[in-house]
Amino acid sequence: MHGAAIKGDTRILGFLVSKGGNINAVDRYGDSPLELAASRGNDKAAAFLTEQGAKRIRGDNEQRQKAVHDKVQEDIEQLDRSEGIATPQR
Repeated sequence: MHGAAIKGDTRILGFLVSKGGNINAVDRYGDSPLELAASRGNDKAAAFLTEQGAKRIRGDNEQRQKAVHDKVQEDIEQLDRSEGIATPQR
């Protein structure tokens, strides 16, 4: 849902909604699909989601900082695995 909202793909959004997709699900940053569509200027996707009853939800600064930290940690672990380096368990 988030990816389709970012791309402004109303066809995929419609498909996901028809299959019961959660239009108010939040990503790791705490953002809803409507927030992503609206903040990127995807007006058709934002209008579609609004018509479906979506809410514009934006994550707070703490959620964003944690998401960035977690993503960096995942990237480091992936690099270590590709280089055959054992990563300590968290």
